[in-house]
Amino acid sequence: MTTDREPGPPKKGPERRPSTDEDKILLDLANALTALGNHLALATGIRQNAAQSGTENLDQVLEKCRAQHERAIWSLRELQKARQK
Repeated sequence: MTTDREPGPPKKGPERRPSTDEDKILLDLANALTALGNHLALATGIRQNAAQSGTENLDQVLEKCRAQHERAIWSLRELQKARQK
């Protein structure tokens, strides 16, 4: 699963270094969408196995989904800006 973070420019890390701005944005978009899918799968599992304590966990996972959705939207907007240059 990818790491969670708020929307914005990619942070420096040990991952592969994209060569162009568009590559960087596409990588960030792919990572955000992968994380979103992982969180949604986790939320589905929590919901299917819901006990009373599952509600709090589900709320946390859904908040992570929201953050990844915002990250993906930011990446798409940045890609659109880069392609207009």
